[in-house]
Amino acid sequence: MTPHAFPLVGSLVIVAGLSRLASSRGRWETGPLATAILLGTAAAAMVAALFLEGLIATVAPWPPWVGLALVTPLVEELLRFLVLQMAGVTTLGPATLAGGMMGLTETAFVLLRGPAGVETLAFRALASVPLHSFCGGGLGTGRGFLPIAMGTHLVFNLGFAIGGLPGYAVSLGGLGILAGFWLALVLAHPAPGETEAPSPPLRKGPSPERT
Repeated sequence: MTPHAFPLVGSLVIVAGLSRLASSRGRWETGPLATAILLGTAAAAMVAALFLEGLIATVAPWPPWVGLALVTPLVEELLRFLVLQMAGVTTLGPATLAGGMMGLTETAFVLLRGPAGVETLAFRALASVPLHSFCGGGLGTGRGFLPIAMGTHLVFNLGFAIGGLPGYAVSLGGLGILAGFWLALVLAHPAPGETEAPSPPLRKGPSPERT
């Protein structure tokens, strides 16, 4: 295995773990075939997003950092939301997996594009791919999560535009906020077998005496 394949393998493990955690407190609503179709659609959506972002960058009058910080989150989160809506996904597990698949596709694209630094690949595996998973899981709950996904994705990408240690701090801050929202959604779902405490039985009053 080449060193550049480790980030992709690590990303696969992370996405699988997050999806498992998300589904541990709720049912997995899609069967094997539906899940495979969902993953294929998510990968295709990411390819379309990357193509669209590149096309916009060639004709846009603004500097590259504007496209990275503003256009990329807008395009990717809207496409992610559309994929989940078309697939009818409404639970966290499949939605988290689909979001992670988009992140894995982006990582594969980076690897195919050419050599990248170890720090870049490690950060992509440990931060960028989880970001996509968290966004997917949240968007699976409905359009109300769109502002959160877009906003935290914007902050995350803004860190890349800033660069250096300050940029890493900004990106990790956005990721941490998003992870908090995602974890809150996971914990809001009851675990399998977890039921509400039964209400205490009503006490019967003394029966009236016969006269």
